[in-house]
Amino acid sequence: MYESDIYDKEITSENFPDIMLDKIMRLREILSGRSLIRWSEHCTECAYPECYKSCSLYSPREDGKCARFTNGFEKLQFGKKFSDYFLKIGFKRWGKLSGVFSGELFGGEKAETYEYKNLKRSRFIKSFSKDVFRKQLQIGYASYFHLNEQKNSFREDLVPDYFLTEYYYPGDKLIDFTLSIYPENKKQRTAIYNKRIIFTPGYNLSITNYSEIKNVIDKRFPLRVSLTPNNTSPEDEIYFGIMEFIKAPPDLLRLEKRLKCVVFDLDNTLWDGTIVEMNDEGPTISDKTKSILKQLDDSGVLLSIASKNSYERILPILEREKVKDYFLHPRINWNPKSASIKSISEELNLNPDSFLFVDDSEFERKEVKNIFPAITTIDSQYIELIPFIFGQKEEQGTKLNRRKYYLEEKSRKDSVLSFDGDYFDFLKSCGLVVTIEDLNENNYDRVFELTQRTNQLNYSGNIYDKNRLDSIQNEKSLLKFVISAYDKFGDYGIVGFILFESKNNTIIDMMFSCRIMGKKLESEVIAFIRNNVSDLTKEFSISFIPTKKNTPAKMVLDEMNLLQRTLREGTINYYIEKNSSLKPPEIAKIINSG
Repeated sequence: MYESDIYDKEITSENFPDIMLDKIMRLREILSGRSLIRWSEHCTECAYPECYKSCSLYSPREDGKCARFTNGFEKLQFGKKFSDYFLKIGFKRWGKLSGVFSGELFGGEKAETYEYKNLKRSRFIKSFSKDVFRKQLQIGYASYFHLNEQKNSFREDLVPDYFLTEYYYPGDKLIDFTLSIYPENKKQRTAIYNKRIIFTPGYNLSITNYSEIKNVIDKRFPLRVSLTPNNTSPEDEIYFGIMEFIKAPPDLLRLEKRLKCVVFDLDNTLWDGTIVEMNDEGPTISDKTKSILKQLDDSGVLLSIASKNSYERILPILEREKVKDYFLHPRINWNPKSASIKSISEELNLNPDSFLFVDDSEFERKEVKNIFPAITTIDSQYIELIPFIFGQKEEQGTKLNRRKYYLEEKSRKDSVLSFDGDYFDFLKSCGLVVTIEDLNENNYDRVFELTQRTNQLNYSGNIYDKNRLDSIQNEKSLLKFVISAYDKFGDYGIVGFILFESKNNTIIDMMFSCRIMGKKLESEVIAFIRNNVSDLTKEFSISFIPTKKNTPAKMVLDEMNLLQRTLREGTINYYIEKNSSLKPPEIAKIINSG
């Protein structure tokens, strides 16, 4: 909701791509509750009402308040429901979004009715000419909302799951915002929740777990929520969708765009200037840029290079500056940047839509974007904000050195090509060792991360937030198997998580990292559970729920030649009959330390 009694302009936009609509509609389908904050334009330096006379930036709107957006709220309707809209906003200096959450959440139909009534009242007010009476109606309507917002409507049985910010930004810079949440009552304002949010180009969601907010402000309603831009200019127009406290399943997290790899240009990006204009010694990379590279690498972000330069000229510079090892499969040649991106994505087995491409040249960014429309591209001047996109570093002890895993995988691929024999014999020669242990405090964070990231080898499509994972950890009827592996090339770390329900002799959920795809490890573990853990006198089954991305998981089960039955809502039950065992591939040694 927003100040529709003040701003009623509706727009259409050629910049709003249809490709986003699937995610947009899916998001609205999975929400079971919304806070319906009434967003309004505010000033970060407001000293109302004295500032209206003293501030040179004061720009009056219809009701006399200060206009801090370039064109107010401009509504872009994309669906048939009253709530199916985005708000286009350009922020003037000191402008910010702000609203109040009383604690109440509205279900789908109730939320739609509320939006309709708000629109109806706004249209009634706007039906009058711009005079004193209309201004008084607007002031009165704002006061009516303010009084309702001050009521503590919080219900213990309807706690939000997340605070969600949905946005679309058609530019190619990184927009820096501060999300602030604090009690509306100034006497209770002893703690403020602040979070830095970096908006990336394109459509995305910023999702904050409500437990993070609760730990800081401890349920003191009503709450003031503000979104303050730190580096916008009036021409930076951003489309805001749902900005609410919400109830939603963890499936929501799958709609958040996950960036996994940053690809850098070199000239005027990783260093200042162009190498062709320098002396033989070449450029130096600043300590600040080196620190950014290290921070990204430490956080498990993959790094690469796409540069139009001579590899022989560049390599000694990267070695001298001690940054060469950060970059996987760098492409330094005279090919189009899109061709380099394609080559890097094939080497890493990652879709380019998980790439962030950083280049000072608008031409190069557009050339790449033309070939890969879903890739995220930004101007190199925002390089210092990149670490904030990826959030906080992973906990010490659970951090993954993903670069190391990719280098080890390259060694495996090279060995496959040079191996004199078939692929199955090669797998046996790798000396794969698999360890199975229980879910515990030492592996909890990595398992949580695995549930967030796993798509292709996720046999149910489920993801777990920490509340759900905590409840699973306490369910005594479930056996929790955490799978680790290593071979002669290196350590894979934790690569799998399985939930086995002893009562029904069923694997109810199973997920594996794509790092072990094609290595028969899944089949080895399934056979072990059947032959050594399950009740052999009962039928043994595996529950599989098809999704758009988990076809590789289905292929694993199909290759095992299990019996199948289709259950409700497309769930496939793979099973073997009682008194039957499973023959393992025998490519790994399994150690059960659970």
